[in-house]
Amino acid sequence: FFVRKVAALIASKGKKVIGWDEIVKGGLAKGAAVMTRHYTQILPAIRADKPPLVLTTGKNCYLDYYQGDPLTEPEAHLFTNRLSDSYRFDPVPPGIRSREVLGGEGCLWTENVPNTRHAQYMTWPRAMALAEVLWSTEKSRNWNGFVRRVEIQFRSLDARHIKHATSMYDPIVSAMRDGNDSLRIAIATEVGGLDLFYSFDGTDPDSFYPQYEGKPLSIPTGATEIRVVTYRAGHPLGKEIICPI
Repeated sequence: FFVRKVAALIASKGKKVIGWDEIVKGGLAKGAAVMTRHYTQILPAIRADKPPLVLTTGKNCYLDYYQGDPLTEPEAHLFTNRLSDSYRFDPVPPGIRSREVLGGEGCLWTENVPNTRHAQYMTWPRAMALAEVLWSTEKSRNWNGFVRRVEIQFRSLDARHIKHATSMYDPIVSAMRDGNDSLRIAIATEVGGLDLFYSFDGTDPDSFYPQYEGKPLSIPTGATEIRVVTYRAGHPLGKEIICPI
């Protein structure tokens, strides 16, 4: 009742109404557009109205989420949205027609963003991924090509003293159980062309340490952590991951 009453007042002033998913509850106000982060949940309620939509899914568009391993990132919201997740954003997902979509949005909520420099760090380069997804066709997108262009933009940002994250270079450490229920550790990277080096003995690895070859690692007896770094062409990149076992 409240939303419809306010929507009518706004419309009477020649303005258009837009609101988050919650405005769908109880019936959508006439002419209202919906800013949706849970489009699959509201689809049944809006099929008849077919309102204009702005999509901003949390797993792709929320820039207040961690953009790398929480072990190395400043405090953020409890979920992770890597650069590659933003690049996978689909602004016209199944069940929605393109003419119903006004666009998309990247959201940077600032509960954990105390200053402008950190806002820059959380924004770039993920905003570049969202810009490319929203302003280009799906067929023209290429992740490896995008990464190369982001690296060029890093130089531009540095020249202008704009803070940005390089989390796309960081190792991604995960654990699994094998057939004998023994713990194994797998290591991956978000971008291609990186070499991974690791240690289990508490020392900081470099390019002279064991190199990860793609097979899950057994954990040496007594090891309490694994440390991993990434290199490219003999030079270190990103942050060292120190992951407690």
